[in-house]
Amino acid sequence: MTNASPTVPETLQMFRELECQRLPSVSEAESAFTEALGTCYANGEVRYASFHVAPHPVFDLLEERGRLVESGFMHHVWSLPAVAEVFRCAPREGALPYARSAFGNLTALDLDGFLARTLHEGGAYESTAAPVARSLARACADAMVDGRLDGANVFATNEPWCDFFYDVAWDVTLVTFVPQTRRLRVLIATDTD
Repeated sequence: MTNASPTVPETLQMFRELECQRLPSVSEAESAFTEALGTCYANGEVRYASFHVAPHPVFDLLEERGRLVESGFMHHVWSLPAVAEVFRCAPREGALPYARSAFGNLTALDLDGFLARTLHEGGAYESTAAPVARSLARACADAMVDGRLDGANVFATNEPWCDFFYDVAWDVTLVTFVPQTRRLRVLIATDTD
């Protein structure tokens, strides 16, 4: 590979080679948020985990250039062995488009609002009071980007892209990657009435 954009075969090879290891614990703020969301999504399920992604020249070049989504990252991340073991989700054909616009164009500065809104609007029967939702979301957002407001990648969608989701009204996928710490965090949640 040169400094030019990686080719499709190089990118696909990178996803086969990319090493990712689940981290044994998450922060207190992440646990508090996911527990509160689990209470709101009482008829559904919330899954959350944190991973370390090993350096890879193709992945790092794509990330540096802001091209992770266009490379198929949101499609292929679910097949990384450590991620697949936790989430057991295979994207439906065409369900995770490669366009960045499908993931809300969030930044680390938007993350706490997205989390707070998700918690405050709640699930089918439960929600969290706005001040509590905001407080939990701020702490969780800071943890999810390791306190780095610049450079963190934030991908989110409310699309029901795999069979995990009930496809009623409360489907959430949130993925963050912080290149400085190599931390990947993944949240999926769904609820039904």
